[in-house]
Amino acid sequence: MESGDGWVVRLRPRGGRLSAAQAAGIADAAEARGNGVIELTGRANLQLRGVTPDSHAPLIAALRAQDLIDADMDAERRRNILVTPFADAATDALVAALEAALAASGLMLPAKFGFAVDAGPLPVLTGDPADIRIERGPQGLTLRADGMATAAPLHDVTEALALAQWFLDQGGALAGRGRMAALIAQGARPPGADLPTPAAAPAAQPGATAQGILAALEFGQVPPDTLRRLSRLGPLRLTPWRMLLVQSARTLPDLPGVILDPQDPR
Repeated sequence: MESGDGWVVRLRPRGGRLSAAQAAGIADAAEARGNGVIELTGRANLQLRGVTPDSHAPLIAALRAQDLIDADMDAERRRNILVTPFADAATDALVAALEAALAASGLMLPAKFGFAVDAGPLPVLTGDPADIRIERGPQGLTLRADGMATAAPLHDVTEALALAQWFLDQGGALAGRGRMAALIAQGARPPGADLPTPAAAPAAQPGATAQGILAALEFGQVPPDTLRRLSRLGPLRLTPWRMLLVQSARTLPDLPGVILDPQDPR
């Protein structure tokens, strides 16, 4: 899309993760094909700014070489999945299965319709935008329509797609900008949603966690060289909180734009 400083190009890294090679590729592309500004969005995507009509095609080619581009726009649009940064291997496998199922589906969902896979030890994405939520409760994985206080048991990711189809069948695409919570507010109720939902974790703060270090970023922007250097310390997971999780890291060097103190006014 166009903005005051050129085109903005959004990236949705698969599984909400970046390898060191992918992070370096994004940093290189931002410097060579944009104005060097890399932003984290409220949906845990990345945005590269300052792209021009001449630099766009080479940028896409460079990102495709790092497996950061979908086969087509419809597949990318459907793959709107917010993933807990505290995911384990089972959650990563669940996300991969959901991505594949959405890519293969013919669902015509509204532009902002999205999924949250929040199946870590405790839900951490409750306050972040999603229409269909996969969470982990006392009875196992659950499937919850946003706006509902109760959920259904989840046995397979196809049930998440079935809930999305239910949303469409109920006319949800016309309700409140095509969002699930607006449909639920009108009185619609998905079948089988009778399980209680788990309590959410406290809001995440920058600093050390059991899974690594949450690095907050000034103004939600990460300088290209900072992105490279963070990725060398461990695999990166994106968050919707203007933070990156550096997995397995126990300390971080002093890096431009990185905030580790929750009391820092930035």
